[in-house]
Amino acid sequence: MSTRSIEDVINEKLTGDTQAKALDLVIFMRENGFTFEGFESGNDVRWTPSYEHEGFGCIAIAEEAMLSGGVSIAIWLGLDCGLEKSETIDDELKDFTWSKVVNCPQAEHGCDPPYNRSCIEYRNRWLVFGKEFESTCHSPLAIFNLDDVSLANVKKLLLLIKQNIDNKMNTLEDEIKRKLSGDMQKNALDLVSFLRSMGMTNHAEHTSAFEYNGEWVCILVINDGGWMLFDNPLTSKFDDFPVDGYLKEFAWANVNICGECGCGSQPGRNKIIFGKEFNNVCTSEVAFWSPDADALSKIMRMIDIWKESVDKK
Repeated sequence: MSTRSIEDVINEKLTGDTQAKALDLVIFMRENGFTFEGFESGNDVRWTPSYEHEGFGCIAIAEEAMLSGGVSIAIWLGLDCGLEKSETIDDELKDFTWSKVVNCPQAEHGCDPPYNRSCIEYRNRWLVFGKEFESTCHSPLAIFNLDDVSLANVKKLLLLIKQNIDNKMNTLEDEIKRKLSGDMQKNALDLVSFLRSMGMTNHAEHTSAFEYNGEWVCILVINDGGWMLFDNPLTSKFDDFPVDGYLKEFAWANVNICGECGCGSQPGRNKIIFGKEFNNVCTSEVAFWSPDADALSKIMRMIDIWKESVDKK
């Protein structure tokens, strides 16, 4: 992992208009909530950009192999983020994107082995804005250097990626609105809003689950006419968990006893929850069934305290 920021490397290795456009792009991305994780290999550094913890593609600055081909900045974009499903695209952006699709056997993008060939192990057929391409790279879009046109279009593509990830995140709220009504709907939406406000994000594979700093928080199961919250921060992981007596009583009353539901955790385990021993407890140690407003306020308080414990680790 690199300790240098992408801005530092741009300022170090690029000059003039090339430097200005690269910095323009990075500033735009940061303003729109994108982050960068850098990886160093020798004198070269690459960054994986991500949005809401979902990474896509790669950005490289002035690598030796690139410079020999006259490339000072290279941006690869993968389509796993749903970009190929975008429909509201102007013709100029379509034409630009299609012109940047990488035909892997030609190896024009300068990938290191084993990627300078048809990606047999990868998905090598992509539908890009309604047009099908074959034998493409596993990161099928490559933009080399940045002029005014390419910079403007890369920004449009990034906004589409952001929109698609946001739309995926919002599917949980949509499901709640479809399946629940009245107080049940309001309480479920209030909880999701609370979790997002606390910096908790949807799990990459389970959009109804939330995590925080790599720790599993909870998962919501929405059924027609009711909902369940399986909560997993209220465990013995934190021996000094500062929970008031009334919150302990509330948690004890909602301990999730194994019902052999087929989730793979049966038989349940003996666990100590806030100093009290329980037998046959499910992996999700505490479960709440369509909590009302009073129960929801206690759940939020528990999650708030748990977050403080995680932040102090």
